[in-house]
Amino acid sequence: MRNGKIARCPWGVRNELNRRLQSGELGESILEWLNGLPEVKEILDAHFAGVPLSKQNLSEWRPGRL
Repeated sequence: MRNGKIARCPWGVRNELNRRLQSGELGESILEWLNGLPEVKEILDAHFAGVPLSKQNLSEWRPGRL
């Protein structure tokens, strides 16, 4: 079971993230979108001291997304 920053996001956010990855959207654009979502900010504040999602978080998510 995954328990990182992205894994804690709501299902709908993860589903949209996977769709964006599959369509070839660039990581910078995805991170800007993710870090701008209020529900993601809440999770980051509550569990990760408000540290935003990074390229490394996205890179770690990609292999197990499907």
